Amino acid sequence: MPSPAPPCASEGRHAGELWTLRFDGRQSSLPDVVGLHYLATLVAAPGREVSALDLVRMRGAHSGRRPAREGLPEDRGGPVDEVLDAPARAAYRARLAELAADLDEAERWNDAERAARLRAERDFVAHELGAALGKGGRPRTLATDAERARISVTRALRAAIDRIGRVDTAAGAHLAVAVRTGALCSYHPERTEPARPR
Repeated sequence: MPSPAPPCASEGRHAGELWTLRFDGRQSSLPDVVGLHYLATLVAAPGREVSALDLVRMRGAHSGRRPAREGLPEDRGGPVDEVLDAPARAAYRARLAELAADLDEAERWNDAERAARLRAERDFVAHELGAALGKGGRPRTLATDAERARISVTRALRAAIDRIGRVDTAAGAHLAVAVRTGALCSYHPERTEPARPR
């Protein structure tokens, strides 16, 4: 049995600085914001899941901007990356041990110039290692591209839906329920269909 048609149709068209929103026979104009671009992508393909990272990449491609991480390793897509991975932390610790031994030797030989250079390097390496470690010596983490995209796209979509709700309450209420945000975003117009009596 085919699924029933959504209770209302929504559509957005972009022309320069303004968007025209058509919803349930009404038309409204909105100033251009990035969340409306994301929303238009989702509304154009009801039910299809689009990753937040892909939404950001598509928006960057359409705007002519180069991806911020061009030339860097591919994002593994997990929620976080460590500031320094385990091999790097081990290398930093090994270097600190070497520097401590070299500094001890320089001080025993009264080589003030060499000792000063070794102290400066030791302080730098210790600072870098310390910056990569949090409470209890646990590794600090950074959000990956996918996690940053999830946060950014979710905020942009919510802001766009709030903006729509201010010019068309019914459209805003519909989109607030029909749009799913997160790592995967989608538009499900059927989610707002009124419950049918049994």
